[in-house]
Amino acid sequence: MSDALRDDLRRRLDEARRALSEEDLRARSERATSRLADWLAKHPPANGLVGLYRPLEPNRLGEADPSGLVRSPALAEVHFAFPRVLDRFHCTMDFAVPMHASDWVKGVYGNLEPRPELPAVNPHEFDVLVVPGVVFGRGGERIGRGGGYYDRYLMRASGALRAAFGFEFQLLDESVPQADWDARMDLVVTDRETVETSARPSI
Repeated sequence: MSDALRDDLRRRLDEARRALSEEDLRARSERATSRLADWLAKHPPANGLVGLYRPLEPNRLGEADPSGLVRSPALAEVHFAFPRVLDRFHCTMDFAVPMHASDWVKGVYGNLEPRPELPAVNPHEFDVLVVPGVVFGRGGERIGRGGGYYDRYLMRASGALRAAFGFEFQLLDESVPQADWDARMDLVVTDRETVETSARPSI
């Protein structure tokens, strides 16, 4: 595993995301969200609990935004939890379910997070965790931004299906180098396709 290659891939794909116009970013995110909604409608979450995320506002990193999933009519019975940073130094987080506009506060990175008073979700209760990233592979490989927040949390949420979410140019046909601690994805959803990377038939 080459750290230099990982860093180069992260840099190149970061630059490609940041180059997207606001209109293109929104349109691509909507297409990817529609694909994810279709997949979840065909594989209804047994516990009715899905983990999402919200990008920075403004979206300076050009991250794919799945938060529109909460408005999908087909998923009206699903509860959506969002991450909040617990410890920036140790790169840890948990999830909570915001129900009202007042349940959001600005987090340490500038994006909106559930307010601290909301109860944390038990990681074992998740059906699906929608995971951001910079680089994805067709074998379920993922390279994130380097903090390890999701790699740590996914170790605790061992029963959740891991759904990577991004844009088609982030999904590579070539081999994606992985570190020992990198969590693999079961599903990769982009604005062009949905790739099931594991043998897990259902959630």
